[in-house]
Amino acid sequence: MAMSNNEIQVLWAAASSKSVASGAGEISDSFTFSVDRVAGSISCKASNNGTAVSNDYIDFYLLQTTGDPDGASTNEYDSADITNALYLGRVDTYYGVSGVAQSTFEIPVSALGAKIRAKSAAASNGITVSASINEVLSGLT
Repeated sequence: MAMSNNEIQVLWAAASSKSVASGAGEISDSFTFSVDRVAGSISCKASNNGTAVSNDYIDFYLLQTTGDPDGASTNEYDSADITNALYLGRVDTYYGVSGVAQSTFEIPVSALGAKIRAKSAAASNGITVSASINEVLSGLT
């Protein structure tokens, strides 16, 4: 079985990054996973728009879809609130180099697609977020 990698750039309103205001949240555009994906991870990057201070971090969440649970003819995604989305992890710009930090998280393989929610805890600065997904493909399709 030949394995290969596929990268998916996460877009935010059709851009590769998005500034998240202090105390606010942003949701990425939806994306679709490859059908022959057997594993995947997401790299989430946060760049502080000012001088990073303690507790300048972003929490990342995965809003998955497995299709159309109510038959409304459209994919539906997990709710964007923090109790219903899958928590990926935290990226803290205070401990990053020059206010920039990145972490990579494993993601489940069962979803058809997803969106990413980035929630800022920064006291005053905006934080620019970006993300990319690496899928491991089986090569069987």
